[in-house]
Amino acid sequence: MIISNYNYFMFLSKKVCLLGAVLLSASAFASSKSEKWISSQKKKYSTNTYITGFASADTIESAHSLALSDISQYLQVHIKSEINTITTSVNDNGKYYDSEKLYSDIKAVSEKSLSGIKFVEDFYDKSEKKYYSFGFISHKDAFELNNLRAVALNSKFNSYFDSAEKYVSEKKYYESYLQYKHAYDIKGEFLSEYSFLCVVDSSRAKTMFGQTAQKVYSIEKKMTDSSSKCVLFVDVQNDSEKIIKSTFIRKLSQNGFVCTQNKSESNYIFNAIVNLDVNEEGSGDDAIFFSYPSCSFFVKSIENENIYSGEFVSKEKIASYNRKTLERKALKSLSEEIKK
Repeated sequence: MIISNYNYFMFLSKKVCLLGAVLLSASAFASSKSEKWISSQKKKYSTNTYITGFASADTIESAHSLALSDISQYLQVHIKSEINTITTSVNDNGKYYDSEKLYSDIKAVSEKSLSGIKFVEDFYDKSEKKYYSFGFISHKDAFELNNLRAVALNSKFNSYFDSAEKYVSEKKYYESYLQYKHAYDIKGEFLSEYSFLCVVDSSRAKTMFGQTAQKVYSIEKKMTDSSSKCVLFVDVQNDSEKIIKSTFIRKLSQNGFVCTQNKSESNYIFNAIVNLDVNEEGSGDDAIFFSYPSCSFFVKSIENENIYSGEFVSKEKIASYNRKTLERKALKSLSEEIKK
């Protein structure tokens, strides 16, 4: 039988189309198998009752890991959304909530919640040569998993907050600032835990922690109010060039405190002692001076009652062939440490 070039071309085209249709059909069938499996799991574990995540990979381990990542991302997005909703509702300026610290807290909460994730039996698609994994946790279990941590943070936050309020009523403003600062330092953790609980059971979370959540948004203003009522007389010993004193005054002013040169105008005394601890190695022209400078500071009331103390230590060894040059370099190094 003789086939013309045209007819032969048409004959091959039909064969190729038929083969393509068969392959496409097989691919669609394989795809539908995995999609049906995922669909059946979603139906069984409804998002009204469960937090879920799924993924596929070449190995079971990778599929599990990706499914957990899927759940973690879901939680992070919804926790951020919940925080933004609360922030908007109380007309907060939102500056704190864009911070790296808060996002770190959110990630920690979401990843900790993964410890309660369970998996259904994995599905292997032979045609795709892939494993499918589906993880889940009920809203109730997720709430209980994080509830104890939220309760502890709630208690801690309120303890600091109530203590600060008491100091304000007694006009002890530096003391109140310190307590508000402690509350401020855990606010990101509390907000993340609270917002997570709102994601899984909003009504229950707001009943348990809603009042504390409202207090959280007043912390920054209350800190500022307290610091603005603190008038500090700054006195620094062993600071001949006033480098450390100037640095402390600048740092305190940036945090909202009022500094004065007149001790009689102050209601708090800020004392600092610089220790250069200069040592010498070698002798004569080969002598080298070195130092690890530090500075201790104390905040006291007018009645000389100790309220707060701390220390700054330079992390680098300062060295010079000239003692005066060394002292100047040591003070500048210490100043940079205080600025951080």
